[in-house]
Amino acid sequence: MIKVSIIVPNYNHAPYLHKRLESVFNQSYQDFEVILLDDCSTDNSVKILEKYANHPKVSHFIINEENSGSPFKQWRKGVALAEGEYIWIAESDDWAEPTFLEELVPMLENGCDLSYCRSVRVEEDKVLDNDYFWPDGLDSKRWKQNFTNDGFDEIRNYLVYRNTIPNASACLFRKSLANLPKELDQMKFCGDWLFWIKLLFNRNSKIAYLASRLNYFRIHRGTSRSIKKAEIERHRLSEYFYTITIARKLSNRNFLLPVEYKKYNWIFKEIENKSFLIKDQKFFPPIPFNFYIAYYIKRFNFKKIMQQSRQFAGKIKRQVFP
Repeated sequence: MIKVSIIVPNYNHAPYLHKRLESVFNQSYQDFEVILLDDCSTDNSVKILEKYANHPKVSHFIINEENSGSPFKQWRKGVALAEGEYIWIAESDDWAEPTFLEELVPMLENGCDLSYCRSVRVEEDKVLDNDYFWPDGLDSKRWKQNFTNDGFDEIRNYLVYRNTIPNASACLFRKSLANLPKELDQMKFCGDWLFWIKLLFNRNSKIAYLASRLNYFRIHRGTSRSIKKAEIERHRLSEYFYTITIARKLSNRNFLLPVEYKKYNWIFKEIENKSFLIKDQKFFPPIPFNFYIAYYIKRFNFKKIMQQSRQFAGKIKRQVFP
């Protein structure tokens, strides 16, 4: 049986595909298959992918006739095709060190359900010198060394505050736990965060982290993290709060305590930084966080929050985890 199924879901990442695929096929650990997916790209991605289609490691090469509108539909398609015990979602604009699989697979072989490594931040084609890693904002020391942890504890003490597994390309996880609910199809910005929470909420799950910088995470104009127009930014913020609400509910954190305020500073800073986009828009986050936002952000109309704060959640089934 193949150990690892590597899913490469591409959409308009032609400038980055060659580097991505070469870093996949040249892994020192070679017990894998590659599933190439293109979501109806409008650039020359397909021509590049076709050059790799006959590679002996490629088990599937599928081009969508219409854009799916969701990266998670592509994830689900790849997982359904996968024959491997473990899954690697190798995002098409990132790349990895040759020892990525060699170092992460043993963690799963030793009983963990998800393993991931530290990532190197890349802006367009420039590899940044600073050792920036998003989880460090929550704990400046924890992600500087290797660790393993109970999945529920990881949700309750870390994932409840921010997406501490910030890049899918840096992860391996068990296919048997990769149940991607349909609700993710409506999410564009933090569906991966919600997916990690779902995966780790399984009883007795384990997570492992490797402090080695084996993954290169690229930021560019086309990434979901770049600033969009007002309506999209409102949707992004609604997704953040929706995911946080689910994490708090599952981890039995029913009330937001003052001691937790600082751990959510990142999202309130984001609201402030984007206030010029959303100042004339109606934005209603989930109720548990309203008082905190009201304290820091004075410019919104909060009188209608109570009746409209479920605007985004109403579009998604409330029962995310059947």
